[in-house]
Amino acid sequence: MSNDRNEPLLIKTEQAAKMLNVSASFLEKDRVHRRYGIPFVKIGRSVMYVKKDIEQYITRNYVCEPMPF
Repeated sequence: MSNDRNEPLLIKTEQAAKMLNVSASFLEKDRVHRRYGIPFVKIGRSVMYVKKDIEQYITRNYVCEPMPF
């Protein structure tokens, strides 16, 4: 699967981990315990992540301190 720019829509655990700057085992543990609620897709035994979901997860968890004036 790919989008208009020829980028994959579904990415592997290792690629999602790289985007989030975490280890693949972190994502594997999250799939079991659902502590952080990072969305994933399971197709048979394969686990994939929707690239857009990972980008949205990053945006939702963005923390920015207000600049003092």
